[in-house]
Amino acid sequence: WRAFVTRSIARQNRYNGLTAEKAMMFWGISFLAGVGFLALAGCIYEKRAESRDAQRFPPPGRRVDVGSHKLHLLCMGEKQPSQPTVILESGNGAWSNYWRAVQPEVARFARVCAYDRAGFGWSEAGPTPRTPERIVTELHALLEEAGETAPYILVGHSMGGPLVRLFYARYPQDIAGMVWIDSAHEDMLKYISFGRAAYRSFIVMARVGALLAHLGLLRLFGKRRILSSYISVREPDAQAALIAQTVHPGFLDTLREETAAMTRTEHWARAPRTLDSLPVISIEAQYGPDAPKGYSEARWQAFRAGWRALHDDLSSLSSDTRRVAAQSDHNIMAEQPDLVIQAIKGLSITSCSN
Repeated sequence: WRAFVTRSIARQNRYNGLTAEKAMMFWGISFLAGVGFLALAGCIYEKRAESRDAQRFPPPGRRVDVGSHKLHLLCMGEKQPSQPTVILESGNGAWSNYWRAVQPEVARFARVCAYDRAGFGWSEAGPTPRTPERIVTELHALLEEAGETAPYILVGHSMGGPLVRLFYARYPQDIAGMVWIDSAHEDMLKYISFGRAAYRSFIVMARVGALLAHLGLLRLFGKRRILSSYISVREPDAQAALIAQTVHPGFLDTLREETAAMTRTEHWARAPRTLDSLPVISIEAQYGPDAPKGYSEARWQAFRAGWRALHDDLSSLSSDTRRVAAQSDHNIMAEQPDLVIQAIKGLSITSCSN
């Protein structure tokens, strides 16, 4: 092949005095220069698009300084005497707008705050590594700086479940109760046998995605894949905001860093082994027997068995745990928001009466 290219270039350039070797060098340099130009153009395009997105989608709440960076906090509703404030903790790769079907309704009877962890949504990137301990400490600092006062009802979805339990371990006097929405487990890899390999693949994908995002390629060609990953986001305006907040490299860098930190067992060393008699409502998705796309039958059944086992373990942490079956997928707050709202309302009323 090299001989063929050399002869072809030699024939094309014999009249202009270039040797085949010099011609190949010329075309090689030209190719690299072209690639470099396209990469630079992609980076400029991405930066300008991010600037436009910041103007199109301003933060609905306020950014609060927690020391090294600012976190976005959105609070609704009025706090009544002796009534807990509800704090919404999102799952991995999610942020405050995932509570849009729940938060306004909870605000009718309680003070309720959603926030964005560092690097997600409208929050600035924070120091690394993004360990659970760091995340919980930042949330506590955010609430103090914003003037939000305990007691709190902590609501955690997916990986937000272990985070709110770790918050309780650090600040037990501040917590009046918890609602878990299809909660993950802080020792989840013990229950899901293929979880470590899946997380590794996810981290690699996030790393590659960040590279593509720097060049503007994810923004140009990745929108359909993003929307298929966040199927609970259906409204056109919410989808536009979702795209703006997930196609930039900062989001993917944070997603990779946070996922890597959360899957290390040693980072959950202070997770509580008991919640004593803390009131807890655990809303759990009932996954059907049919394997979804991307799962083999054996792997799906292993997941179902592991997920049931981890919820059995979590339910034993408190002597006052009530388990509720949800007839929806993992994103219960989008599919069955009334179930979440009623659980929060029940805890809020119980806390007030106590």
